[in-house]
Amino acid sequence: NDCRAHSAELVIIDSKEENAFIAGGVNNHTGSFWLDGSDEFTEGTWEWASNGEPFGFTSWLPHEPSNNRHDEDCLMTQKGYNGKWNDYGCSHRIKFICEQNFDNPIIG
Repeated sequence: NDCRAHSAELVIIDSKEENAFIAGGVNNHTGSFWLDGSDEFTEGTWEWASNGEPFGFTSWLPHEPSNNRHDEDCLMTQKGYNGKWNDYGCSHRIKFICEQNFDNPIIG
């Protein structure tokens, strides 16, 4: 994906605080944004696509995830959702939010 071109991954949201931080950034932009989640391998079992870990925190919109068209296997959010998530068809071309791991920062 485009995140990997920048040595990053789609964002994994682990907490209410991180979700609020991401929502604040999303609300400064228009459109929809991919997050790292997916239930592509087992319908209804949501996990972080980059590491296969189940969600430890969720922030679904009411009545979501719905798998409305039977192909909504990817996780997104957008301006106006106020930090809430929606399942969405993975083939849609929307923006994305990346994160980088700085566990081993370069110090010079």
